[in-house]
Amino acid sequence: MKKLRRHWPLISVVCLGVVLTGTFWLSGSRSSEVQAQVPPEPVALTAVERDLITGVMDESHLDRDALIALNLSAVQAADIMETCRTWCLAQQATLATHNTTIAAKVLALRNIKAAIRQGPPNPEHAQQLATAQSELATARAAYASTINALATSVSSELSASQRTTWDAIKQGLGQTMPIRMLALTAQQRTDLSRALRRHKWRMAAASTTDEQSAALTAHNTALSGILTPEQQQVISSFNSNYADTSAVIAGAVADELPLPSAS
Repeated sequence: MKKLRRHWPLISVVCLGVVLTGTFWLSGSRSSEVQAQVPPEPVALTAVERDLITGVMDESHLDRDALIALNLSAVQAADIMETCRTWCLAQQATLATHNTTIAAKVLALRNIKAAIRQGPPNPEHAQQLATAQSELATARAAYASTINALATSVSSELSASQRTTWDAIKQGLGQTMPIRMLALTAQQRTDLSRALRRHKWRMAAASTTDEQSAALTAHNTALSGILTPEQQQVISSFNSNYADTSAVIAGAVADELPLPSAS
């Protein structure tokens, strides 16, 4: 006991050192864990890379209006942008090869058409034209097959109702939202095409604000007679969510598809 008392100051220092070392190790470990949980910022893209990504997204019916129509959450929007970015950059060489092939086939088709127009008549032109058209269709089909893999990945990020909406967008009428996001029957497609043409004529002929307002009212009345109540509700929901969802999409683009800062 006397020896213990004699060496107590030294023992106290040793114990204190052990405690401090353990505390420092634990705090350092926890700090590392916290840092590991923070995802790294996406590396800035070049303008060419960003154009590639947005171009493929447009071709995959994932353009801005389509994403807004899906009414994505902030997490979904970020995940989809990240998925598109990762896939496009990984497939960059393959996509470039497809585009080069398509460009060559387009040029070949233009050349044979020019030869047919300019003459003289050649019995081989008909076969050459058919071959050029077939080869261009094959090249475009190969490109479409490649980017379809991206659609499969994105689909997993969506809910069942969002996938239904996206399928409708892919089969939609033209490029106009929210009509584009509706699952239309063949008769509805015909009726809507006529209604849209009629609306364009009326708007082109309108010379006053009152006439433009009357043309818009007539168009809305025509739509109400063509679309089902459920389809009209989809349009109403799209219009009411547009501003909020648009901001979500813009934020996801800025975060996941950043360009280098101007500084």
